[in-house]
Order: sequence, then C-alpha cells, then structure tokens
Amino acid sequence: MKFIPTRIYLARLRSGARAFTLIELLVVIAIIGILASMLLPAVGRAKDKTRSMKCSNNFKQLLTATAMYATDEHGWMPASNWWSDSWGWLYQANPTLNPAFDLSGGRLTKYVDGMLNSDIYRCTIDGPANWSARVQKLSSYCFNGAVDKYGGSGGSGPPGSPTAPSYRNLTLQESFEAVDYLMWEQDMTIPFYFNDGANFPFEGINDKHGTGALVGMVGGSASWIDMGAWKTLYESRSKNAVWCASVSNGGPMVVQRINP
Repeated sequence: MKFIPTRIYLARLRSGARAFTLIELLVVIAIIGILASMLLPAVGRAKDKTRSMKCSNNFKQLLTATAMYATDEHGWMPASNWWSDSWGWLYQANPTLNPAFDLSGGRLTKYVDGMLNSDIYRCTIDGPANWSARVQKLSSYCFNGAVDKYGGSGGSGPPGSPTAPSYRNLTLQESFEAVDYLMWEQDMTIPFYFNDGANFPFEGINDKHGTGALVGMVGGSASWIDMGAWKTLYESRSKNAVWCASVSNGGPMVVQRINP
C-alpha cells in the first residue's frame, strides 16, 4: 500500500476545491430574505391567534362565572362596577387600599378557579406600559354599563350600600338577549377608560388583535368583532347588542331593551 504524505494530500484537496462566487452568495442571501419575508407574517399571525385564544378562554370563564352568579342570585346580574367606589363583577371598593380596588372581593371571585390569578383579567397584548397610567389596574376587559343602566336614575344611598345607585340599577339576566354584549376588550390606549370596571359602548374597543377585539355575550359565548362593525352599533339609535338600556348620560338616547 502506498501512503500519500498529509501535506501533499491537503494540497490536492485545496487545488480541487471550488469557492462560491460573489454572485452565488448574493443569490443565496436573497433567497433567505424572501423565505423570511414569507414566514415572519405567518409566525406573527400564529402568535396573535394564540393570544386571541387566551383572551377568548378568559372571556368564557368570566361569562360562565356571571351565569353561575345570576343563578345563585335569583337571576340578578352582578353590578358592572360603573363607579370606582362600587361592588361589582371585578372588585369591591376597599378604602384601606390604594387604589381602593379589592380584586378578592369581586362578585365573581368564588365562581372561577384561580380567579385571584390576575392573568385571567388581562389581555396578553396589554403590556405594563399601558397599565402604569391607569387608576384601575386589574383588568383589560370591561362590563357593559347597561347592567347598571349607565348610572341612570336609581338609589341614592352611600357608595357600597345596598341602596347605592349601582345596586338599585341592577337588571335581571332574562332582561337581556343572549347575543347582547356583556363585556369587551376596551381601548387600552386611553387610561381614563380604566377608572372603574364598566364603560359606554362609544368609549371603544381595543384593536390590538388586528382590526378588532373580542366581545363576550350574555349567553356565554365569545366572538371577534371588527372596528367598523362596532362603530356601526354604537352610532346606532336603534336597539342592538351594545345599547341594551335607555341612556341620555353622555350617549345617544336609544330604545330601551331591558326592564326598568
């Protein structure tokens, strides 16, 4: 057997090797760029779908808890926390806290496993930068103020008492249609919208899931609605899924749809 010295063997390998030309390298880089531009949007869509599913699951748990509460309370819905110093679905006002929002005292607490895990109230897209300027830092979601008739005429008792407006204005679950919107992802860019636990429909929805947001219905289902469809509903003066009570308190006068 004839052995070839290592130095000669390596020299032969080098002499037969063919390097990439500059043009070939540029073509490879261009192909990689094209593939990346095709894949990144798909990855982004998949990530957003995962986030939407998380919010949808949050909604379903909260809506199920609301239905359970109504069953135990002879059909009455939990208050919407229309006032910061109220006792409703999200929190119980507690003057010993600062701010005075006690999540553990919320009307739905005992109906949802892990309710005190604040993640159930938060949209995964709603980051810390948005929360810092808010008074109420518990939830990315809000109840429809229709549950309390948008703070209209009612009791005159002190906040937190059974005769306070937020209690005298409550409505029965059967007063709503199953497709009425009970809760939604509110516009997370306006800190004022997070001063309590409820909003007017015209205060808007969040558009961080593309071009719309998730909404929860009285019947217990959660669905997606785009900004245009929401705008059509809140600008309407006819009865619809968002305007579920008569209101002249800052919003359009609409057809009453729930029992006085």
